[in-house]
Amino acid sequence: MSINKIVFTGAPCSGKTEVLRKLEKYYKDKIDCVFVCKEAASEVKKSRTEFLDMYDFQRAVYEKQIENENKIEEQIKDLADKNVLVFYDRGVCDGYSYVYDENRFFNIIGESRYTSFFRYDTALLFEICYENDYNKSNVRTEDYADALKLQDKIISCYVGHPHLRYIKSAQTFDEKIKRVIEEIDFILQEKEIEKKYLIKYPSYDDLMSYNPFICDISQTYLLSNLGSHRVRERRYKNESIYYETLKVRITPSECYESERIITKEEYYELLKSADPNKNTINKKRCCFLYKGKYFELDLFDFWDDKAFLEVELKNINEAFNLPERIKIIKDVSDDEHYKNNYLAGMKL
Repeated sequence: MSINKIVFTGAPCSGKTEVLRKLEKYYKDKIDCVFVCKEAASEVKKSRTEFLDMYDFQRAVYEKQIENENKIEEQIKDLADKNVLVFYDRGVCDGYSYVYDENRFFNIIGESRYTSFFRYDTALLFEICYENDYNKSNVRTEDYADALKLQDKIISCYVGHPHLRYIKSAQTFDEKIKRVIEEIDFILQEKEIEKKYLIKYPSYDDLMSYNPFICDISQTYLLSNLGSHRVRERRYKNESIYYETLKVRITPSECYESERIITKEEYYELLKSADPNKNTINKKRCCFLYKGKYFELDLFDFWDDKAFLEVELKNINEAFNLPERIKIIKDVSDDEHYKNNYLAGMKL
């Protein structure tokens, strides 16, 4: 049984709220329990409370968001024997898109943009609609140009989430719904399909042209008879999040993946079962969006001439564009000698 938490975000008039309404009905016939966490900002605006400034307003939105999320947590805590799907109409991270001073906002709410990522297993980022489809409302006051600027801020706030998927705009609402259902159905399979490329070590200018989110990862493999069992510390500035992951490979480029966030104490306890024949892999992960696909570029401390570029797909034949400023050496998706598990066993 599983609980999947998916946050919907995007610019005003990107269709996320309307899509969410349809999906709630669609998945109620397919999943044991479906919950929707309503958009907190709309609720706060409807209260007609007066606020000192945008920071004061976003503080109220944050408090309402936490209240709404806690109510859902109370409902799902006794559903361990059920398959549960939770949709969030925007998340805590969205508040950072509307303020200029990230540190000031952090001091107000006490939760960083980075740690807010991990409230949600997956983030679906909706591209704004086409200009001729854009319309204002009582709670949407931005014109199209302002909405586009806000979209850029939302993207910059969410890039770095470990599981981000970009939902491109579509000519029809039905087409957009279809795209979202394809993404969610794939997520629910708990499979990973990726293309992996060996690349030349990128120059600083080439890498920074993609405005990446950069974090540090320490990855340790554990003794296991089931598959690739590992723990990972993911660090950004002075904050760490810990994971336990089990991968069971189906094909060289596909695997079933079970992943959970663990406590620091659990992480260090699991490290006691580290495979003595494998090194801890240390790398810098650079995450960025390019033409609708989410890329992860890994720089290792034992290579100064090459690196890896990875992209997750819904199917192995899905079309996508490779970043033009990244120099590809070769596709190593099916080569076991370039799996992190293999590299960890080498004398580096």
